[in-house]
Amino acid sequence: MRIPPERPLPESLVRILRDLTVSLGPSAPPWCVIGATARDLRLYHLENIPTGRATNDVDITILASSWDEFDGIKAKLRGSRRFLDAPPEQPHRVVHHATDTPIDVVPYGGIEERQGRLRWPTRPEVAMSTSGMEEVLRTSTTIEVGDDLAIRIADIPGIVLSKLVAWGDRRAAKDTQDIAALFAAATGIASIRDYVYSAEGESLLTATSDDELCSRALARMTRSISKEQTVAHLARLLSSRNERDALQWALEAALPPYRDPLETAARIVEALGQAFRWPDA
Repeated sequence: MRIPPERPLPESLVRILRDLTVSLGPSAPPWCVIGATARDLRLYHLENIPTGRATNDVDITILASSWDEFDGIKAKLRGSRRFLDAPPEQPHRVVHHATDTPIDVVPYGGIEERQGRLRWPTRPEVAMSTSGMEEVLRTSTTIEVGDDLAIRIADIPGIVLSKLVAWGDRRAAKDTQDIAALFAAATGIASIRDYVYSAEGESLLTATSDDELCSRALARMTRSISKEQTVAHLARLLSSRNERDALQWALEAALPPYRDPLETAARIVEALGQAFRWPDA
């Protein structure tokens, strides 16, 4: 898969991705681009679907079995002189020197405390959930983003999964904005249309509209990549009606008026509830 020449990545982003690749080197643990950058690559650059929300940073997730290994990863980035340390209160971040772009580096795999909970040794009051990151990396795919440059990018169900976990963790508007954007765009995404007309998606054809059909397909695709531990984590976050109402309200606020926010947000939450089998969904 390759970014088409008519929708190239910004030169600054290509430089960041190339510098990450060169600095980490071929022996680096597996890593991929996540977050809003992955969303833009998947929706706009590959599918020609506008995303509407600009992002000022780049997020990656990388496998790290210990904090020593993670410190070594950051040291390798700094040692390349292409990346600088962020302030101490941002232990997960480096800054790309040439573009002054923050790079959030999210480790997972053996360094979490319990149930996918990550607590930074230098700032124990800062905690985050890494539930779903294994699935995100496992289902990421390689995309050619520039001359002689191929990068692993989170796939759309993986982005939805990570954003659901992140919203449950921090209740940030940017997470529901991205979830809303992905579901709103679902009818135009080739991989979702392919799923609808596959054997796995056959039972979805009872949906009464194209939007409902593709929303249910994306929710089911997200559930299908999720480990049971991640499913249980989301169930703890969203099993109550109050929590699902909060998610629906946040999605409503994230959707533009022409998308019929009330109906669209309700459809997204219903599709997720059915796929993940939340009570009373």
